[in-house]
Amino acid sequence: MAHFPSKEIQAEVFTIRKVKPSDLKNIVEIENKSFNAYPLKYKNFWYLMKHANCDFIVVEVGSRIVGYAITLYKKNISTARIYSIAVDPDFRNRSFGDTLLVKLQDLAVYRKCNGIRLEVDSVNLSAIRFYEKNGFQRNGEMLHYYGHNKHALRFFRKLP
Repeated sequence: MAHFPSKEIQAEVFTIRKVKPSDLKNIVEIENKSFNAYPLKYKNFWYLMKHANCDFIVVEVGSRIVGYAITLYKKNISTARIYSIAVDPDFRNRSFGDTLLVKLQDLAVYRKCNGIRLEVDSVNLSAIRFYEKNGFQRNGEMLHYYGHNKHALRFFRKLP
């Protein structure tokens, strides 16, 4: 007879869905907790939600927004651009970032994109590891992208 560990495994129930106007306050809070330099403001998120050619999704646990992700698209360009992705610090390391990233890639494939790219702060080692772990490859550097002596690394991933 096989013996299994007695430790219980609990799966979190969550939903990934398109953003709604009522989500923006929580998204701004996550943004401010996640990005020290130049966080996006409410009006930026409102514009993206209402006017941009993008996929803007959230991950919700119960009734709480715990993360969001945005991918931008340009007409006649087959590469999508991840504009922003963030998970509330209290909910990190629970696969919500991975789940958002997979969903963004699925949406880009649905829109007939053959690749997806992004920029990340060159000193944000946890984000760099996150993207590399998820199949992104570094393909350049952008000097002073985030301000004086604040460089970005460019990453790319081919999509099926």
